Amino acid sequence: MNKDNIVNDKDVRLALTLKTSQLKREQIKNITYQQVVKTMKEFVWKNKTIRHVHDAVNDVMSLQASTVVAYLSYCAIEKGSSMGLDKIEGVMRGDLDE
Repeated sequence: MNKDNIVNDKDVRLALTLKTSQLKREQIKNITYQQVVKTMKEFVWKNKTIRHVHDAVNDVMSLQASTVVAYLSYCAIEKGSSMGLDKIEGVMRGDLDE
């Protein structure tokens, strides 16, 4: 199954919603559904072939907070390394516009 199609499956969407809620409740208060989906698509499933919905649901439900934090930190570092110094200084001042 295609990674874009799998996240549109109703059972996988439910698992993603439940996992997001669990992470919010237990560990990462500010996590969003989109961040969990991004972690699954771009990190967990990056080089993996998903053949069945139950495999995707199992992957989602076994996702650890540390994996999400590590991947999102990596993304932030990558984004920061491509920014100019003036942009970084602006972010540090609180100017969050890109």
